[in-house]
Amino acid sequence: MRQLFTESITLSLMGGILGIFLAFWSGRALLAFLGSTSLRPLGISAEIDVRVLAFTIGVSLVMGIIFGLAPALRSKRVDLTSALKEGAGKGSSAGHTGPARIGAGSALVVGQFALTVVILVGAGLLAGVYCERRTSLRQS
Repeated sequence: MRQLFTESITLSLMGGILGIFLAFWSGRALLAFLGSTSLRPLGISAEIDVRVLAFTIGVSLVMGIIFGLAPALRSKRVDLTSALKEGAGKGSSAGHTGPARIGAGSALVVGQFALTVVILVGAGLLAGVYCERRTSLRQS
């Protein structure tokens, strides 16, 4: 259980730190883009202060604990010896007939992957528009 909690909290903290860096970078890029298209100063600050950092770290820790709780409790109930013996014969799918069932966990992973692809495509398009706009402003 301790290992699962450690992995879950580590992953959530790494995600929180990556989110802070991404917010810092994208906030500056967005302000630069908006400032280049505006004729007057925006008066908006995108600085990340201590409250934002504390909130992000707190949310990351809480989410790591919450989402690490289910696998940790499930691992406590499973008898590993019988689970490994039962799973030993399932390595070959030659005798498998009928449609494959997709569980709720698999559906959530597919949905998360699809949303991630949509967000990454949108971010790529926004970065392309930003770079194109910036080069067109330099040329004029």
